[in-house]
Amino acid sequence: MKQLLLLTITLFTFSNITAQHNLPPNPKAGECYMRCTSENKTTEWIKLNCKLVKELNEKHLKNGVKAFKYKLINLGYKLELNEYLDEKTIDAFKDFKKTERKRNRKNKKRKRSKD
Repeated sequence: MKQLLLLTITLFTFSNITAQHNLPPNPKAGECYMRCTSENKTTEWIKLNCKLVKELNEKHLKNGVKAFKYKLINLGYKLELNEYLDEKTIDAFKDFKKTERKRNRKNKKRKRSKD
């Protein structure tokens, strides 16, 4: 039992040490950093504007949802094109995946029957 406890503590300690490697040398709370690796494998940390990072992430997410809905609309689903992921969109996606699985099964059966 003591050996198991010692092994668990040792593994936990080393996992925390390796996780610390992914932080800049002196990070400050509330600030954003980006790690850049050059061609010669040197690592440099760059301080970023946190507001800008948050705005870009939100914009990217909204654009992704809008593009996703656009694809579903082109497939024939009746959805409103906006950047909100609503219940209708989720239902349309579930229906699309269900239809896609059926189509894939039929295609596999056709291939087997041809062989």
